[in-house]
Amino acid sequence: MIGLQSLAAAQEAEAVIWMVDGREGLTVTDQNLARTLRSNCKRIFLAVNKCEGLDENLALAEFHALGFEHLQAISAKRGSGIPGLMDALLSELPSK
Repeated sequence: MIGLQSLAAAQEAEAVIWMVDGREGLTVTDQNLARTLRSNCKRIFLAVNKCEGLDENLALAEFHALGFEHLQAISAKRGSGIPGLMDALLSELPSK
């Protein structure tokens, strides 16, 4: 479950990047956390990690069930997908 400090920070943020494990797949914990984040966050960008060597569409497929608009297959270890995630994030943030 998400900690109270983490939830408070997410509520104040313009956007949240939530990273899930693409190799483990969609879990009950992911589904529960998705409900909590959806009701408390302005924008959620779902980063599906550990997608190196996987077909991107297949890696993202089951996570579409969470209903988030922004999904990106990434590999934190190799850095792949991070530029696309950052471009999507920055394009959604209000300009100041």
